[in-house]
Amino acid sequence: MALKKIGYGIFSWSVDERRTNRYGSFHLANESFSGNDHVTVELNRKALDQFLRKRVRLVCEVVESRASGHIGDMFLGVKPSQPPVGEKVEVGVGLLDIELCEWEKTITEILLRPGDARNELWIDPRKLYRLHDQTVGLYVELTDDDFSPKTDLTTQAPGMISNGDGSFQVKQLKSDSVKILPKVERMGGGMFILSNDHKEGERIEIIEEFKK
Repeated sequence: MALKKIGYGIFSWSVDERRTNRYGSFHLANESFSGNDHVTVELNRKALDQFLRKRVRLVCEVVESRASGHIGDMFLGVKPSQPPVGEKVEVGVGLLDIELCEWEKTITEILLRPGDARNELWIDPRKLYRLHDQTVGLYVELTDDDFSPKTDLTTQAPGMISNGDGSFQVKQLKSDSVKILPKVERMGGGMFILSNDHKEGERIEIIEEFKK
């Protein structure tokens, strides 16, 4: 079966995909990460519904290219890369499904479930960060090809890592609230400075997680 176009928009996904390390869904947004670029999203739900819970290949073709505003995944060591207009990126082969975005119920999240029972890295994050913030056409086709295997990327242990600008990323924590250990800079004479001046990629020590 030939590829069928089912959508158009700016490629993005929920922050929970990175935090949980599932990387199993994405959506077509009407604006870029920075909010500076806008498009009118098109999603052919009637056509999409015909492929639900079937094994499919998903492909995105870049229609408009821009630098991603995302820093990437500090735990996986993956950074966004900017594709040229016309590049086709195969998102993967899996069982197609949908769910509503938790923070915006008008957004349809498109899932690509793997053929095994794994609970993380359903889609190769390198492909996702290749597509992030790009205006794309989304195409689907039925296939008997093998399911996309789990990526060979190595994930660091759960925790918190600095982005180098005062912000940070978390991965697979049990709670949304944590207490961290500040950095201590000794000034001499019994004086010291407490700060959160962590370098990019530096792990931040968590001393307590609070229950949700």
